[in-house]
Amino acid sequence: MKGPFYTFLSARNRKETVIAELQQHPEWFSEGVTLALSPTDPMAWRAVWVLREAFPAQADLWVPYIDQAIAVLPRLESGHQREWLKALEGLPLNEEQESLQYDLCLEFWSNPNNPPSLRHTAFLGLARFIEKYPELQPELDQVTVPEYLETLSPGVRRGVEKRIMMSKKGLK
Repeated sequence: MKGPFYTFLSARNRKETVIAELQQHPEWFSEGVTLALSPTDPMAWRAVWVLREAFPAQADLWVPYIDQAIAVLPRLESGHQREWLKALEGLPLNEEQESLQYDLCLEFWSNPNNPPSLRHTAFLGLARFIEKYPELQPELDQVTVPEYLETLSPGVRRGVEKRIMMSKKGLK
C-alpha cells in the first residue's frame, strides 16, 4: 500500500510545492527513502531528487540509509544512480562507505557507455575524493586519458578537463 509521500509525489506538483509540503511533513522521509531505494519503481529516482532538495543538510535523516543506498546503487538506472550520488555528497561517510562510494564513482566514470550526466556526477565525486585523499591522484590520472573523454558531450568534457587541470595543480 502506498503512503502519503507516494500519493503526494505521484500528483506531479510543482517542485516548490513538493519541497514545501515535505518540509512540513518530515515524518514522510522514511517512506520517501524506502521508495527512493527501489530499483524498480519508476517514481524512485524522483523520490531521491525531491528528498535531496527538501532535506539537503539534514544528515541525521540520511545517515541511517547510507549503507542501503550504496548497496543498491549498482542495480539502479543511470538517472537514479546520479541522484543518489548527489544525495550522498557531503554526508558523513565512514571509511568503508567512502571506499565503496569511491569504487562506484570510479566504475560509473570509467564506463564510456554510461550517459555523460552520470559520468560527470561520478567524476565530480572522484575529484572530491582526490581533494581529501591526494594520494589517489595517480589512480584518477589513469582514467582521465583521452579515450575516457571521447564519449562525453562537449560541455561535460570541458568541465571535466578543467577539473582535471585543477586537480593536477592542487586547486579545488
